[in-house]
Amino acid sequence: MLTVAGLDQLTKLWIQEYMGLGQSVPVIGNVLHVTRVLNQGGAFGLLSGRYFLFLATAIGLIFVASYYAVYYKPNKALQFGLGLVSGGALGNLVDRLWHGGVVDFIDLGFWPVFNLADSAIVVGTAWLALLLLKSRG
Repeated sequence: MLTVAGLDQLTKLWIQEYMGLGQSVPVIGNVLHVTRVLNQGGAFGLLSGRYFLFLATAIGLIFVASYYAVYYKPNKALQFGLGLVSGGALGNLVDRLWHGGVVDFIDLGFWPVFNLADSAIVVGTAWLALLLLKSRG
């Protein structure tokens, strides 16, 4: 969890240090740009303006994942998924508390701009879903 949140915050600090808000730099032609935006919605810009909803959700996710990891000692595969989701939630929570929104910068052109934390949440959720499907047969 802390590794994911730490890497997320380091990338965002770098972006904030070297790029202005709204600035976009092509990295791989028209496929990948680094574009600095402040997202006041949820993952991928959804539900903009729901600040307290996102704070409560992030705090709840972090609490539940941490509680489960400490008291139920899940296997390594489950810990990995929980770590990705809770680390991503923590990374974005820090942004919401410090900046009033989330710093996003990965721009694929056809999808809303996102960040490492968003990616961790999506990959972690997919990982947990696969584990659930696998456990059911």
